[in-house]
Amino acid sequence: MEKATKKEVKKMTLKSLIKKSITGAALVATLYTAPAIAKEKPKLNLGFNALETALTQIGDVRSRLYTNLSLTIGDAYLGFHGMNETNNLFKGYYFGRQTLIAGKKDSGTKGIVVIKIDKQGIFDKKIGIRNTSLVEKLGGYGFIDLTADKDSANITAFYGKPIAKGTTFEILQAAELPFKGKPGYYTEALINKDVYKKLYAFCRAEMIDFDPEKVTIMGGLAVKF
Repeated sequence: MEKATKKEVKKMTLKSLIKKSITGAALVATLYTAPAIAKEKPKLNLGFNALETALTQIGDVRSRLYTNLSLTIGDAYLGFHGMNETNNLFKGYYFGRQTLIAGKKDSGTKGIVVIKIDKQGIFDKKIGIRNTSLVEKLGGYGFIDLTADKDSANITAFYGKPIAKGTTFEILQAAELPFKGKPGYYTEALINKDVYKKLYAFCRAEMIDFDPEKVTIMGGLAVKF
């Protein structure tokens, strides 16, 4: 077997360091969960749950379902954030990003598992951490996820902020960083406007790999529940 070059050794060491650091941080965050479970009664909390339907600039119908709920048991926190999206009612594509969260209730950093799904089933599973305190310090809401598996690391940042009464601006940036190959990027920017009670209107722009030719623009209505 040929000996690895210094460059290859350095790359393998960096890859191992990233994986171990993220995994270790996630495990430390989840350790806060165990002591409280046997002592307290669970409390179920509902977060932002909504169904969006929009029309894109090329006439496709885009539907997106957000599901957010959490369970607190004393100081322990267990959460689920789901985002499921279809194009033309499954005739185009299906994509799901499911996030399981565990950690100390009041901690700004918790452990997470992120599972991505398409029509064929699960195609990506990563473990890592979610931080919410940084975006809060910036005067908004959202999260920063840092995850990894044996093949790649991922950074996903979401930030939202009210800009007027009943109106919010939100932006999401995701970067998939394979240990071999080129990175991939995904960007979302959107404005939400309350219309009536649980109904709101929105306009969203999506871009792949920072390429202006890979931009999708859509507008539609959504209902919160």
